[in-house]
Amino acid sequence: MKIILTAIRSGLVIFSLFFSSVNSLAGSFVKTQELTGIFKHGILEISTSEKGDYVFIEEGSKNYWLMSTVRPFMPYKIFDDKLNSLPYEKKPVHAQWHNQHIMFFYRDRIEFYNVQNKKIEHRYMLDISGYENEIIWSEKHRSFIAGTKVFPIDRTTEGHLGQDRHAAQTGLVMMNNGDDYITSGYHDQRIMRWTLPNGELKKAWQIGSWYSSRKVSDIALIDNRLLVASNNGLIEERSLEEGTVLWSATPCSGFFNSTPPAFLLNGGARFKKRSISHNRLVFYDCSDSDSGPEYGYIEKQGNEWVLNKIILPSTGNTGLGRVYYLETLEKAIFGLDDGQVLLYDLKSKRIDQEIVPKVAGGEGLAMLAYLKADKLLVIVKNGGVDIYQYQ
Repeated sequence: MKIILTAIRSGLVIFSLFFSSVNSLAGSFVKTQELTGIFKHGILEISTSEKGDYVFIEEGSKNYWLMSTVRPFMPYKIFDDKLNSLPYEKKPVHAQWHNQHIMFFYRDRIEFYNVQNKKIEHRYMLDISGYENEIIWSEKHRSFIAGTKVFPIDRTTEGHLGQDRHAAQTGLVMMNNGDDYITSGYHDQRIMRWTLPNGELKKAWQIGSWYSSRKVSDIALIDNRLLVASNNGLIEERSLEEGTVLWSATPCSGFFNSTPPAFLLNGGARFKKRSISHNRLVFYDCSDSDSGPEYGYIEKQGNEWVLNKIILPSTGNTGLGRVYYLETLEKAIFGLDDGQVLLYDLKSKRIDQEIVPKVAGGEGLAMLAYLKADKLLVIVKNGGVDIYQYQ
């Protein structure tokens, strides 16, 4: 293997790595580039656009960066001039993807930033303070769903702003019809189905009583079928009409039955901004199980559910922090809490590759994102970026 130093600029060092055919592994990720000296304040979040052609990175100092599959593959700072001149409290309090836009939420407005032309395309003077972790934008109804409430941008419809909020909301997901959305609450242990444009409460189901240990920890919508995870290690499918139990499994059960499952898909459980919607499967994590880390995935096959447990004997006592599903390859990328990054084959149910092996003492959660447009894996660590290409 030869390492060639290709550029030095403003403390940024770029390495391009060229692997001979002897060292290349068929069907594996090969490191092609290293970028160092970029991030000085740590990384809070990293995520990809829906099309899988952009990476969005939020730095600890409220700096925002983009990387694109358009070469050269280097990060550039969003609003470089604008944000650097603003006081900290004037910067966005939250940001998330919507199609090829990043929605920046300030305390008094919301801006849609087009990642392709690098411009603010829409600005709405709305205050959605306190709802930063659970927001959906509905283009169909030109409204933001924040928490359980609806905020229309034209202000001609007030929406049901007085609806009860959940006691610690744990989920928000839009149904395929584009009209109904589902929310869940941890302490109140309710699932509620609402409908647009006004946010009227359509149905409500009580999963457990207020003072019970049940607690609703997460929800996911798979091919318009609702999965509900609760604090006793249970995952159920619930009817969208009556709320009755249609299927159940206990993949996270332990001696005390207290582990709350978390759903993961194309990102991380700790930083995800809304519950998961997918047409086939969802991964789950039970890292706090009293029997050690347990994880797997629930797959919809026809009208049935198949529960697949994942056994990673070489990982030691560490949890699963981030997952990316590689649909065309039938594989998944796992980012573990100790810094390991693994390529897992869903058909053979084994590890294909240790992309980043475990190191003594661990390095903390691997912050990674996958660009499906070019089969590129982006791993951020130690203030720099490592780029891997699937070959």
